[in-house]
Parts: sequence; C-alpha cells; structure tokens
Amino acid sequence: MRKIRLDRGLSLTEVAHRAEVTKGFLSQLERGLTSVFSGQTLHQFDNPGTTVSEVL
Repeated sequence: MRKIRLDRGLSLTEVAHRAEVTKGFLSQLERGLTSVFSGQTLHQFDNPGTTVSEVL
C-alpha cells in the first residue's frame, strides 16, 4: 500500500484525509500492524481503477 501511495505522490496525511481515517491508523496499516475490519471502506486513492483489494 505504501508503494502505491508513494508512486502516486500522495502524502500519508492526504491519503488519511481522503480515507477518513487517522494518519496513525494508516501508518499502522501500511506497516502491517493492523488490518481493515469488514465493513470499513478505504477511498484513499480516489481512482476508480484501484480497488481496496489491489491496495491491500
């Protein structure tokens, strides 16, 4: 997930804001320290061609 974010030139803050999650949560998610619970959707890349499963 971090690689995709960086490849797109997005900051952790920007992605967290778009996904409506905290920066800390997103950082933990990128490092594999937490996971996304079912029913929780991430819209962080604002790109219809990128699905949550591709990001995770």
